[in-house]
Amino acid sequence: MSYTEFGKLSEAQVKVWAKDLWLTAKHNSFVNRFMGTDQGSMIQVVKELTKTSKGDKAIIQLVGDLQEDGVVGDNESEGNEEAMQAHVQEIKLDMISHAVINKGKLSDQRSTINFRSTGKNSLAEWLSQRIDELAMLTAAGISYEYKTNGAKRSSNSQFPVLEFATDVKAPTSERGLMWTGAGLDYSSTANITNAFVPKYNMIVDLVIHEHSDVFNTKGAAAGDKWGAGGNVNGTRTMLCGAQALAMLDLGLPDWNEKSFNYGKRHGINVDKFLGLLKPQFESAVTGAVEDHAILTCDHYLA
Repeated sequence: MSYTEFGKLSEAQVKVWAKDLWLTAKHNSFVNRFMGTDQGSMIQVVKELTKTSKGDKAIIQLVGDLQEDGVVGDNESEGNEEAMQAHVQEIKLDMISHAVINKGKLSDQRSTINFRSTGKNSLAEWLSQRIDELAMLTAAGISYEYKTNGAKRSSNSQFPVLEFATDVKAPTSERGLMWTGAGLDYSSTANITNAFVPKYNMIVDLVIHEHSDVFNTKGAAAGDKWGAGGNVNGTRTMLCGAQALAMLDLGLPDWNEKSFNYGKRHGINVDKFLGLLKPQFESAVTGAVEDHAILTCDHYLA
């Protein structure tokens, strides 16, 4: 049986493996279906940095709705133009990485190419899952210290120190609601009870996509859930419009291979540069800074 010589991939081959991994990750990602590069996308993706007076930055422009009525008939448009109110939002950049390693020549009876293929699939699934998790937590305004099921991440998790983790903000006053079982009200998770069950009226009010990574408290410890005693399971449903989230996506993942123990063991590491931000904008209605295009609705989860 012939074995592919590990570590001898050409630069072009490395790019092929990296591209294939990224395509697989995007195909598996739930939030990818809502991504686009234009301002009408629910998750606007920035793929390159913009030169500014303070250096290269990843930015998106939030443009508010026009407030004036314009002109009618043959009346003059010149002199009656309305200035567009734009607000720049910066997405911070960081990198997430993960690696896999085989056990060694004796236990690994497959060819190296199969280890690469299996490693690619596992790392692609990891990357898609973590992007989904981070996007859902960012949208819900939940710290990266938690998983999407409300459980705390292990103490060795480095997600809470991501550069863009400090930009995760709780829903603003006019964007954070809860379903009381009878209607919508401003959210207070401590007040949620098992009577706050979604009904048809809520579905009419909020268009819903179902996904396991929407934040909930199923995995939270007793006392850390919602409700007065911290023992009520709840979830944060989100209604998202254009530019609800912004994501920085700089190029393909980096694919690196390494041999250990005199070539008996092999590892693959993947690095991905990215950033996430929930844009906020001064509301023309309230005059306060609010989440730009996300309305959350907290309710009981059976």
